[in-house]
Amino acid sequence: PLAVREREREILLRRARLPDPPVEPARPSWAIRPDDGHGRQRWRIGGGARSRAGGRGGSFVELGWRPGYHSLADRSQGFLPGAAIQGFSARLRWDEAERRLTVRDLRLAEILSAAPWDSWTRRPSWGLGTGLAPAYELGKPPSESLVYDAHFAAGLSAAPWDGALVYALAGPEGAVGSPLRDGWRAGGDVRAGFAVGLTPRWRVAGEGALAGMLLGDRTPAPRARLDVNWAPARDFALRAEGFWRGHYREAGLYALFYR
Repeated sequence: PLAVREREREILLRRARLPDPPVEPARPSWAIRPDDGHGRQRWRIGGGARSRAGGRGGSFVELGWRPGYHSLADRSQGFLPGAAIQGFSARLRWDEAERRLTVRDLRLAEILSAAPWDSWTRRPSWGLGTGLAPAYELGKPPSESLVYDAHFAAGLSAAPWDGALVYALAGPEGAVGSPLRDGWRAGGDVRAGFAVGLTPRWRVAGEGALAGMLLGDRTPAPRARLDVNWAPARDFALRAEGFWRGHYREAGLYALFYR
């Protein structure tokens, strides 16, 4: 109708006279084209030192490969915050004290979906993982500690500020393998972690967990890790890693190559 068109014209004319244009909202730190993110595959090479109570420590060198996709400690540009998917990863390690080549771990899947809870996004966070990993809390040499484990957890995540993420999850956990008493264990764990982008090149991520086994081997398995990642280029990074599980400790420095 003519009256409506006249009213619209009046509104548009008044809007055009406004002195200040609308302010563009600040672009979040992760809002970068996906093809500007790091490469999908990742090779890592490096070394470090380990120690455990009641046993010899020593140095090691390591070679690892991951065909996809992304972890919280990786350079975050081009990836959604809180999303970490590693479809497969393997690490081989030469242990100087044992004088032998061992499998550090062989993970079939490690997934974390930690969407920050806010007024717009209200859904739980969750994570799962399964594969081979050493049960260091048993106090045995790494080459004699390999078990097959699996876990699932759900919880909540939050973004205290742009570029930061914290999460807390809980759920069932279990493992099977000859190093365990009775060959298996089942129970649950509570884990909490964080990831912070200090600058576009520097990133810090960590996680800690307390596990309680109700069946099978009930050896306590508290654990924690801390990663400091420096990425001077899109497809290259240097990473310092610290890891603690039971009476076991290790620290290493690695070069990461993406393609």
